[in-house]
Amino acid sequence: MSTQSMSPAARLARRVFHGRNPLTRTSDRVESAVFMTALLIALLGVPIAAATGSEVYARESVSSAEQLRTRHQVEATLLEDTGTHVATGVTGPVVRASWQSPDGTPRQGGVTAAYDLKTGSTVLVWIDENGAVTTPPLTSEGAVITAIGWTATMLLGLVCALCSAHLLTVHLNRRRNARRWEAEWAAVEPEWTRRRR
Repeated sequence: MSTQSMSPAARLARRVFHGRNPLTRTSDRVESAVFMTALLIALLGVPIAAATGSEVYARESVSSAEQLRTRHQVEATLLEDTGTHVATGVTGPVVRASWQSPDGTPRQGGVTAAYDLKTGSTVLVWIDENGAVTTPPLTSEGAVITAIGWTATMLLGLVCALCSAHLLTVHLNRRRNARRWEAEWAAVEPEWTRRRR
């Protein structure tokens, strides 16, 4: 059976498992060994990445529950127009505003507001248990996304490293084989051309 008529899986198996083929070179066996080792490490990496993702999810879930418990959304009253400020981010300019802490203490500070709001307008902000402006709490969906991101990044990094190792092995083997072929041809070619004359 010719290699052209074989399925891709059969061709791959033939390249990886050489059996007792007398034409198989040591470099071919090294290439196959690197491929099989990379495949084994990749398969072992799946449960390790999944366990890491599970650990990240557990940690982020605890953090999410803590943030949801300690962070509160309140109304902040703007103490100046937003139109007089240059935007410092994609969400709008930071302007002075006042709000109340969870214990009722009045607080003032900078908050991010939309464009073209007047003094006295209100915006929703997240504050911590001390009354300081903070970021929104991490949600359970955010914890899932973070865990998936860690898992995918680990798997992708592992696969890229293993593919690079295999491709480097193939490249070095082909260069070595080409040099050996050239050296052998240089030794045989004069004799061969003399016989052809």
